[in-house]
Amino acid sequence: MPFLANLGIPMLAVQMPLLLGALPAVVFIESYLLRHWYGMDGFRAVKLATIANLLSTVLGFPIMWFLLFLIQGLSSNFLPFPKTEPWQSIFAVTAQSAWLEHARHREYWMVPTACLVLLVPAFFMTVFVESFVYRRALARESSGPTPMQATWRMHYFSYGFLAVAGLFLLTASIVKHQRSPHQHRSRPAPSAVGEVPATYPGP
Repeated sequence: MPFLANLGIPMLAVQMPLLLGALPAVVFIESYLLRHWYGMDGFRAVKLATIANLLSTVLGFPIMWFLLFLIQGLSSNFLPFPKTEPWQSIFAVTAQSAWLEHARHREYWMVPTACLVLLVPAFFMTVFVESFVYRRALARESSGPTPMQATWRMHYFSYGFLAVAGLFLLTASIVKHQRSPHQHRSRPAPSAVGEVPATYPGP
């Protein structure tokens, strides 16, 4: 696969820790909605949301990433890489979001942007995986939305939170990059004709 010529950045190693770090907040959001819609006790709501999200995060996301990685590798044989900006960067953070290539010195914004792009397929994967848990657990509930309706609605809120968090990280990374000093080292010129600079390595 030609795309393995450059090492690049496997986004699974970047986004997986972020998703695990956000897991308590996601569980809180979904368990709150379960309590609000169905009137279930807090322990059961937290347990149900935890099981569903661990399943989608620990199992579903790596499988989804691997499939996107394979698609990226296969498509690289017939999808030409743009040679000009901004199309080069747009292509990198979208079509190559699973294994980010050609980032060079633009990782500060390309990595968080690729994380945001990956949230789109992750949303549908999560709904698909967690629907198996919620359909079984909520099948006997007489009030509230149907299990599938609840699954979709919960993830509008939880992924809305993840998107806002991702935008915050992107903004913070750009601001930090803009504020960081860029030091350009240059070889000092001699102060007089024939004078050797102090930094010249010499024989």
